[in-house]
Amino acid sequence: MVLGFENEYLIQLTGMFFYTISGFLINKLWVMK
Repeated sequence: MVLGFENEYLIQLTGMFFYTISGFLINKLWVMK
């Protein structure tokens, strides 16, 4: 059960990271447009 919890946490962290990066890139592209 501990492994499952850690895996869930990792997935959430990765999702947040990618969400922030993609949002930043989209913002940059939008400003450049």
